[in-house]
Amino acid sequence: MGNKRYKVIMSNCKQDIIIRENELPKVLEGIGSKSIIVVKEAIINPSFLIAIVADYEREKVVKQGYSEPSPFAKLISGEIGGLKKLE
Repeated sequence: MGNKRYKVIMSNCKQDIIIRENELPKVLEGIGSKSIIVVKEAIINPSFLIAIVADYEREKVVKQGYSEPSPFAKLISGEIGGLKKLE
């Protein structure tokens, strides 16, 4: 996987959600099944999703070596709440 990043534009918040290239298939699957989507940066309700667009600015920053924090890393790994990792 490369450094591609995408912005998920939501109708219910002012801040875009950034997803990584490997998270895109999970987001698209969640849209199709109308189920909640857990990615590294957010939890997405597909009912409020407006668009997914390329985030060229974030890609440039990542290529320069910036490390992106993940506020949901423990949730995704299944370390908290007894939730299982969705694949």
